[in-house]
Amino acid sequence: MTIDHCTNSTIREAWAGVLGVPGKVDPNEATFIARVAQRADPTIALRPVGRLVPQHAYALSLDPGEVAPPLWTHQATWNDGEGLARFGHRMLTVHHMVREGSGYDRYSTSLRPDVVRWLRFLHEAYDFAATEEIPASTVMFGYTNVFGTLPFEMDVSEYFHVNVGIEARGAEEGLSRLAVGARISGNDGLTRTHLQFQVEPGENDEFVVVTTNVVSEVDLKQPALLTEAERLDSEILNAKTIAKETFFSFVTERTKELMGAVE
Repeated sequence: MTIDHCTNSTIREAWAGVLGVPGKVDPNEATFIARVAQRADPTIALRPVGRLVPQHAYALSLDPGEVAPPLWTHQATWNDGEGLARFGHRMLTVHHMVREGSGYDRYSTSLRPDVVRWLRFLHEAYDFAATEEIPASTVMFGYTNVFGTLPFEMDVSEYFHVNVGIEARGAEEGLSRLAVGARISGNDGLTRTHLQFQVEPGENDEFVVVTTNVVSEVDLKQPALLTEAERLDSEILNAKTIAKETFFSFVTERTKELMGAVE
């Protein structure tokens, strides 16, 4: 069955993004994007990026005009940190962060409006400042689900379509964290979906916390530019559908019931 939405959403973060092709570094690129965004919405605030963030550290080492892959160098937030965008050299990601007292309804209402406006910011910035047309190469969609009240003695296969067998020797206190992952490639060679499953102890001995991460990356079959906001919006929607279908094929009917999945 196709799931439309969940009445008891377990999503803690959902995000979407777009990558351009590698190209020459323009030190003013992120500045133009930030100016466009803050002119349209003065509540958008730039936030510092730690120098220990690998992408940022790499970006600082680049010289203007040097050819580099897409990477983010700046980040901005709005709505008390519920909204987050990262951008820089030919890259944009837009995130919805679930805070205490807030939630995630569905993509069309919780994330897509911000994705659409940031794609428009990108369009305006590149339209004004770019010296060349920049092709887009890949769109992405991902989200993180957290299940915090699953019983400690649970049978994983009752909730997720995964079986894990481990023998650990010499661990007196037992295992504190288990993480397994998989990469699923589409037959067309254009789609990659990354799935991670992680189990950690809860706040007491009765429960465990299970975290799942799903990210779908789709290489564009037909050429597009970073200024084509409507086209990129449509491509991201496709990546979202792939990520969603992968996630719901991974969880069992019991988990769907916990989430309040609605067809």
